[in-house]
Amino acid sequence: MLDCLLILEHNNEEITESSLRLCTRLQRFPKWSELRTAVLILGTCQPQYLKTLGDYGIGQVYQVGGDAYGLKNWLQVVSHFIIEQEVPLVILPGTVAGHELAPSLAVQLNAGVVTDCLELSVKDGHLEAIVQAYNGQYQLINEFMGQYNIVLMADLDPGTLEPMTVKECALTILSIPDDGEAVTVNKARETVQVLETYYLPPSELDIGEAEVIVGIGRGVETQEDLEQVQKLALALGAALAGSRPTVDAGLIPFARQIGQTGRLVNPQIYLSLGISGAAQHISGVVRAKIIAINNDPQAPILRLADLGVHGDWREIVPLLTPRMQEIKEERR
Repeated sequence: MLDCLLILEHNNEEITESSLRLCTRLQRFPKWSELRTAVLILGTCQPQYLKTLGDYGIGQVYQVGGDAYGLKNWLQVVSHFIIEQEVPLVILPGTVAGHELAPSLAVQLNAGVVTDCLELSVKDGHLEAIVQAYNGQYQLINEFMGQYNIVLMADLDPGTLEPMTVKECALTILSIPDDGEAVTVNKARETVQVLETYYLPPSELDIGEAEVIVGIGRGVETQEDLEQVQKLALALGAALAGSRPTVDAGLIPFARQIGQTGRLVNPQIYLSLGISGAAQHISGVVRAKIIAINNDPQAPILRLADLGVHGDWREIVPLLTPRMQEIKEERR
């Protein structure tokens, strides 16, 4: 019997950052280490990537085979597992899939459900889930009283909380037999068919979700310049963004403009090329480690950056790109 089940996600290879951030947050909750916790993974994920969870204090992982995502395809398998294991608490990350699965599980199990939860605590033996209301002016404390309880955690922006490992646990990976008959019945009852699932390359991600961003400024002037930068962004797995002058010049769309008149972003790393570092632009970059390349030694961004390089990006990027591609290949 388990005390808690985490339903985590993967991207057909490794466990997603949002799932690892959830593991990190749960480690910080009081008495979390006392709970008997397991992870449930939907769809096939390679064992070498599942072993990452052992670094986050997870000792047991269950995996349901199959790759085709469909709400009803998974719903019966997951709910049956929860009932069979008598799991009183189920936690999911606040992703698109989580928002779809959590309320459906609640209906299937006749369970209480709290969405956009910020914190969990135990008071007088009862689980409490804390959420914000009215733009953070109030906190609502929800107490679970039922046999099954489902919590959809609020997803944090990338860079807000870096995944933090703990002492490695011995990890056991178990497969749940895929009940072909049950899944066939569910497929027949599907009202929406998923034709294809694919993942956007990092360069096409919304800049508000990107963990690495390459930002361009006035120093990037032509389409040929832009093509060089795009090759670097692809090698880094980074999204492309820029300052207002690059939008005015038609090099990037307004949706990728960073600053007071554009977007607020929160990546882990921000690599700026040819950006002077005006306050209007830098105010749009929150808590990121900044790497700046600029040929003006007086550029403000070189003083603000964690790593500043005085030089012409046109000479540096052609050398940096192939090296990043080599490192990317070595890590596969």
